[in-house]
Amino acid sequence: MSNVFLCYIRETLYPNRSSSLNSSFQTGFDLRAHRDLIRAQLTRISESTGFVHSERMRQFLHFVVERSLAGETQHLKESVIGVEVFSRAPGYDPKLEPIVRIEARRLREKLQEYYERQASQDPVVIQLPKGGYVATFEMRPVPVAPSVQTMRGSPGAETPAVSVRLTSRKPWLIGAGVAALCVAGVFLAARRNPTMVPSLVPLTSLPGNAFRPSISPDGKRVAFVWDGGSDNLDIYIKVINTGEPFRLTTSPEADTDPAWSPDGSRIAFRRTFPDRDEIVVVAALGGAEHRIAVHTAGRSANTAGRARYGPAWSPDGREIAVIDSAGEEPFGVYAVTLESGEKRRLTRPVRRDEWDTDAAYSPRGDRLAFVRWRAGASGSSDLYVQSIKGGEPKRLTFDRRQISGLAWTPDGRHIVFSSDRNGDFRLWQIGSGGGAPIPVASAERGVLQPSLSGDGKRLAFSDQVHLTRIWRIPLAAASRTPEPFTFSSRRDDSPMYSPDGKRVVFISNRGGPSEIWVCDANGAHPSPVTSLGGFIPGTPRWSPDSADIVFDSRHEGFGAVYVISADGGRPRRLTPENSSAMMPSWSADGRFVYFTSDRTGSWQVWKQPLGGGIAIQITQKGGREAHESPDGKFVYYSGLGNKGLWRVSAGGGDENAIPEFMSVHHWRYWTVTSSGIYYLSGEKAPWTISLFDLATGHSQPVFTSSERPVLGTPGLSISPDGKFMLYSQMYREGSDIMMLENFE
Repeated sequence: MSNVFLCYIRETLYPNRSSSLNSSFQTGFDLRAHRDLIRAQLTRISESTGFVHSERMRQFLHFVVERSLAGETQHLKESVIGVEVFSRAPGYDPKLEPIVRIEARRLREKLQEYYERQASQDPVVIQLPKGGYVATFEMRPVPVAPSVQTMRGSPGAETPAVSVRLTSRKPWLIGAGVAALCVAGVFLAARRNPTMVPSLVPLTSLPGNAFRPSISPDGKRVAFVWDGGSDNLDIYIKVINTGEPFRLTTSPEADTDPAWSPDGSRIAFRRTFPDRDEIVVVAALGGAEHRIAVHTAGRSANTAGRARYGPAWSPDGREIAVIDSAGEEPFGVYAVTLESGEKRRLTRPVRRDEWDTDAAYSPRGDRLAFVRWRAGASGSSDLYVQSIKGGEPKRLTFDRRQISGLAWTPDGRHIVFSSDRNGDFRLWQIGSGGGAPIPVASAERGVLQPSLSGDGKRLAFSDQVHLTRIWRIPLAAASRTPEPFTFSSRRDDSPMYSPDGKRVVFISNRGGPSEIWVCDANGAHPSPVTSLGGFIPGTPRWSPDSADIVFDSRHEGFGAVYVISADGGRPRRLTPENSSAMMPSWSADGRFVYFTSDRTGSWQVWKQPLGGGIAIQITQKGGREAHESPDGKFVYYSGLGNKGLWRVSAGGGDENAIPEFMSVHHWRYWTVTSSGIYYLSGEKAPWTISLFDLATGHSQPVFTSSERPVLGTPGLSISPDGKFMLYSQMYREGSDIMMLENFE
């Protein structure tokens, strides 16, 4: 309310004094409350025609914006920017080399051109005032007529009519009067319409995991998936705000992705078998099931369960959209006619390493929204909309991050979706014709799979809790009793001892967005090393001299490998931007960095000279995470399909599978030491960590736990003296269904 009023006062009462009021307007601008809006605007500018092809200009803009948001004005000096952004040597003379001043002038011109030609209606204005490098931010004013005759709402509205004439010689009195009237109007509207205030309420509070909600068209019931506190997934239905859930399916196979028919009488869902998926329809009250489609399962997509491969009804109830593939073609969206069973393809990815998920018809049935994924170690995706008649789809987002669910608003003008575009998963809203995504208010982070009621007033989503902790085991002790190494209430995982044994690097979101942290070898004095603005880093690895850390990240919009000083600073990118690269590790002599990349069309292990130069391809048969042996002779790596360990000479050559590891599926939960390979050998609880002796070829158990380890991230590290082991373990996980009442 205060920002809207300030905009009104500035534009209406002082139309010629916008510049003089700018500083006072800035003072009232709550940066903390608007960071997501500012970052959404930053993304939009970066993707505009004036910036998208200028990587250095984008880096400059991101640097000044993020440092301004953080209040780190000490970094916004010409000499610092020259080193951090333009790679000048420390101590260079800005007077002799004024590159920062030159580029700052260009940046101001580009920003001015952007707002004049492309973004006259953007909600946030980002500027770089002359004479400094601290960015300023301003909310665009709400359009108000210069001569206000009435503050009446739309016809039929209950807000009282108020007539105001701006004839006073004392503008501040007018401002005070208008402010009072605004407050009074909002107060009366709230009293007469108390239900208009958005409120967040839980729909389920069940043991285990309840997820993938689907609100009935009338907004009175919700269908969802629940594991019942066990491993069996079934569809349940619950009347909102009352009663216990009703179990709709009882199959021993996994039943997921429920979707209500437009009339609310039936539910379609996906049933997964080892060799196929089936799309099944059943009455919402239970009864006989009808299989309407069968397609091949076994997708190679690594989406960590984020994507929806199940059904979506057309608004007329005659068709159901499913995800399928024909022969060697990539997975896309197909429409299945319920009456005839006829199936036709709606979307067709251009690249073989792309596939489509999360299909949703628009309310009028003329368009289809979907998510297009691209292959990667963790996958990346964006939101698209396409005419139901075919043609070229329109790309709405350019984040190349993970998306987990989407829903159309009833008027078809917007799409609500879940994405980790700014770090943790949260809900965003974007125009169906494009524009900058706006965060959904009152929806916290860690939320997935949105679903809207038919009138758009109820928004349900999955609220996911995924908390991890690092534990330490004294390997020299007889009992080997584990003890907690980290104590935060958020995420801590991916640990690694420094080669000198003095410090530990790990990933944590204890301070907000996930960053790389370093602490003492006993867990004391933790501090962040990176500041990536919400983009999650991965695979932090120490250099052999314990001075630097290599890691992967998508903070530039693509998967790349970076190196940063263990004491912090600006990361330096090692890999090019025309391919995805991740899961780095060091050679024993510190001269090379290994990583996996899809630059040749398939995932292979490469090694890059640290000082620059041409990367060398190590594997030909496919490979993921790699570790060089301590003596530097061999490279051990996980094979494709997330199964088994392989070995190849550090210089390349014959690639041989290690027979003892071909049944091991936990492809990131292992590490190579001089004693052998420590690895997670159990496939289910109790979970066992074992040591494989490379000399004898025999394994022996080291430690067994009933708690689930953190899979999908680097999980094990052994101290250089062999006395301790660090491992990552879940300490709290689950999900429930939440609902946002009075969503707008």
